Amino acid sequence: MHSSELTFEIEPRGDAWTISFCHEQNGTFIRRVDAMRSAIGEADRIYRLGHSVRIVVDRPLRMGEKLPRRVLHPHYA
Repeated sequence: MHSSELTFEIEPRGDAWTISFCHEQNGTFIRRVDAMRSAIGEADRIYRLGHSVRIVVDRPLRMGEKLPRRVLHPHYA
């Protein structure tokens, strides 16, 4: 089975959050946790197809300099 590592990125966009996948924005969410839930659901589906998946979550803009980006793996979430 062919496998590749795929990355979802959750990034702040103004007052909202977006999920970027394959260099395209996919969805806008008011709360970061909603974007995380959506990305985890989709990443879990892709993981079950045999791909290595990770989710990189940016911190809120005011915390970005103090805390590193968070990395989630759907099979551990």
